[in-house]
Amino acid sequence: CDSNMEEVVTNVAQICDILFEWDDEGEGTCTKNGFRRAVQAVAASGKLTSSFTREDLDALFDCAVSIAGQSNATLIIGELPELLKVALGTLAARKGTAAGRGALTSAEADVFDGLLDKCGACGAEASEGKKLALCQRCKCVRYCGRECQIAGWKAGHKDSCGKVILGPNAVRNAGASQVVSALSEFAVGRPVVAEAYCKRLAQLTLDPTTYTEVFSQLIANQNAVKALMKVMEQNVKCVEIFRPAYMVLCALCMSPEGKYGYVIVELDLLKEFIGFVKKMKYEGQLLVTGLSALRGLANGGPTAKEALIQSGTSAVVVDALDLYQDEPEPLLQGFAVLGNITHRTGLKGRKTVIWGHGIQMVVRAMRKHAEHEQLQQFGAKALRNFIAGDETGMVCGEASVIAHVCVDGMVRFLGIETLADAMVNFPENSEIQEDACAVFANLGSIDVASKRANGVQPGWKDTSTQATKNLIEVLPVIVSAVKKFPSLGSPRHALHVITATSGTPEHALEAGADEEMLPPKLLIKPPPQLKKLPPQLK
Repeated sequence: CDSNMEEVVTNVAQICDILFEWDDEGEGTCTKNGFRRAVQAVAASGKLTSSFTREDLDALFDCAVSIAGQSNATLIIGELPELLKVALGTLAARKGTAAGRGALTSAEADVFDGLLDKCGACGAEASEGKKLALCQRCKCVRYCGRECQIAGWKAGHKDSCGKVILGPNAVRNAGASQVVSALSEFAVGRPVVAEAYCKRLAQLTLDPTTYTEVFSQLIANQNAVKALMKVMEQNVKCVEIFRPAYMVLCALCMSPEGKYGYVIVELDLLKEFIGFVKKMKYEGQLLVTGLSALRGLANGGPTAKEALIQSGTSAVVVDALDLYQDEPEPLLQGFAVLGNITHRTGLKGRKTVIWGHGIQMVVRAMRKHAEHEQLQQFGAKALRNFIAGDETGMVCGEASVIAHVCVDGMVRFLGIETLADAMVNFPENSEIQEDACAVFANLGSIDVASKRANGVQPGWKDTSTQATKNLIEVLPVIVSAVKKFPSLGSPRHALHVITATSGTPEHALEAGADEEMLPPKLLIKPPPQLKKLPPQLK
């Protein structure tokens, strides 16, 4: 049967010529029945000397259809030579015949290299004293024994056993389920196969009609995700393999609200993934893609945020911000990552960013790109998440240290002035107005807590800090925001906090505030001094 089918594949050009002649409607496709009739026509002309059965031809055609990923049981005539060659090798490999493996092209042979000569689980080679047992279902893989067979089954053979093994040429037409099912078992350790599989998977991921299927298949077969990470580790210097695998994993992490990216955290692969992002710091667009992936993971909930914090994400991002101060796109993604990490993660999240010079890098980039509205908006949002307020005035311990580092950083690196400039430059952007004023209010509450901790009363001019002076100076900008956006809470809150703690009602009124903008208790004046006592008191 093998040699008979080899003759069919050898004469496939004549078969294609006949199929094209019969294609009156110009569709360029053929059915199983048409293929069988064309083979019979070539045999009748005397160009095929071997005998073959209908079952043999049907098996060859069905295998080619499976490799092509066609659901309507038709094949493109122009692709028949390549598909039939791979189908013949696949059928022969299932039977474990050397003749079938020899019929493959040199590239396709890499797919089957070691499948029958080495253990599919541990990689041990067969020898005179050690025989390998063949998988009785697919007859494509051998194992040392029961233990290796169980390990191989769990590692991915469960998903690929009995299915067509895709070669580097045939995989370009395969669907997501076919690629993913074979990826975990056949890509690791085989560069030619890994390149073909990863490129095809990247194509399907970039296609808006198929990317959800790719993600669903990766979630269902998590061994494929591990295989992608392993392939990246083995081929980190080979761009043709590393880049598509990297793009697939980044796209997985970018899914809305971490819908699919959680698998990276669940499989404990986050630290390795962040390491790959770090390696891309000189690769420009690949770094931006990696930062976008981290941003997506940080949207996935408290578990993902906790994992990002423990994996040193903030240090990688701050390093990227320092390196790409002149390029807005990496800065935007970096701001978003740091802001997401510190959003509602408490002291632990803010500490890693603040001690890691996060405030310095964000403010410096904002000052450098003062005319970039989106960057100013992202920067203000990040700073709002960095700096938490203290309405109780009871900040103490490590929280007190972090709070004062925030105040010191905002003063030293001109953060207060930078936010005020952003509010002036973009007066119509309500998000900038809201977030910048929230930062001012938080700084004011931290500053007064510091004074109270040291026994200092609000309004003492001789003990005013530089932060106090800076906050009083930005009152006119805050008042403008209150008037322009009366429905926003943060501008009015900042006005109240700074007036009550850092300044006085007179400062607010001088800045343009109306009396109705201030709480009544701040406007209560002491009774006037009586010049004459009433007669009854004399």
